Amino acid sequence: MDEIALLAELLFLVLFVATSISWIRHRDPISLDLSLIFSGLGLLFLLQLWERVTGIEPPALLSQAVTLLFFVLQPLFTLHLVSLVRRLPRAVLIGSTVVMATRDGCTARRPPP
Repeated sequence: MDEIALLAELLFLVLFVATSISWIRHRDPISLDLSLIFSGLGLLFLLQLWERVTGIEPPALLSQAVTLLFFVLQPLFTLHLVSLVRRLPRAVLIGSTVVMATRDGCTARRPPP
């Protein structure tokens, strides 16, 4: 099972690297959004792979903060990508941002169980 999980992580990492390279080469908004969508899990898998290969654990605060930030913003990146491909009312982007910020703010203030 561990080999299958590692293979899945490596394939996802390849997607993350490929979309990032595409954005670096072309600098268009669609490539940027695709790269940002894959960045949350891609960075997490990259950090896990780094730890497996080197045995050195990355700084916990940095890795958790960056990964959490990209995970929280991933739905907004996806909505922005949709808005580039097809017409999407601006109110949807603004409304979803407000809902996510409210949800995340309430979740952050709630004491752990």
